[in-house]
Amino acid sequence: MKNILVPLDFSDISKKLINEAINLAKTFKAKVWLIHVAPPDHDFLTYEIDPGYIQQHCELILEKESEELKKHLQVIVEQNIEGEAILRQGSIGNTILSETKRLNAEIVIMGSHSHGVLYHALIGGVTHHIIKNSEVPVLIIPARQKK
Repeated sequence: MKNILVPLDFSDISKKLINEAINLAKTFKAKVWLIHVAPPDHDFLTYEIDPGYIQQHCELILEKESEELKKHLQVIVEQNIEGEAILRQGSIGNTILSETKRLNAEIVIMGSHSHGVLYHALIGGVTHHIIKNSEVPVLIIPARQKK
């Protein structure tokens, strides 16, 4: 195993995912790729807002997300593990799948936010989409431990 992909949404589970990636990377001397996928800008097209404001707002959000990615990457680098951070915009599930192929990742480490069955039936979930369509193993880390 040489490449580990860790999609992050910056929720509370991010630290658990990074710790799992660190453990695997140390074991296999692998590189850890962190990825955050931001939604595309066109989410605002239906609103009657000044396009300049929207662009500026989106740039600020992407800048904050980039800084957050760098902080998480620093934790990996401090463990003497090779790592890189990627910030993309687009369809979250499809972007993660395409980056998995592009980076030749052998495993994807993802979190599960434990939404209910109804939520997944109506809306689905990124984790479910990745599991269903990934060509490589997906290690799921639950957000909460069951009591």
